[in-house]
Amino acid sequence: MRSNAMAKIKSTGTKPETKLKKCLWDMGIRYRKCSFNLPGNPDLSFVKYKLVVFVDGSFWHGHDWGSKRYQIRSNREFWISKIERNRQRDQEINHFYLRNGWRVLRFWDFEIKKELGTCVKKILDVLTQHPKSPY
Repeated sequence: MRSNAMAKIKSTGTKPETKLKKCLWDMGIRYRKCSFNLPGNPDLSFVKYKLVVFVDGSFWHGHDWGSKRYQIRSNREFWISKIERNRQRDQEINHFYLRNGWRVLRFWDFEIKKELGTCVKKILDVLTQHPKSPY
């Protein structure tokens, strides 16, 4: 039963991700979405400006992991190893992009829900710093 419920959780097209995309699109900022050909499958990519954006779920990517890991009650061993591997993979992906001259922005799902304007401003700041930027 639990696995059926967990299988229904989407990895793309989440509400926070959709909210960010809609805001950027309404501002005339164009992007590529869910670039499966880029490592880590970024939620948004600006290939011309070498910028990738990830919208990370608090649970899946271990927000405040130092204290949250102790709150997991059922199937602890499985979930702790899964989330720690997700966190490690996030770091590996960040290092890959940084080594190759890309910029990486990661937002927590709750940041987009509560502070959408701040998140959009961070994206715009990176885009406007690029020499080819029309923004």
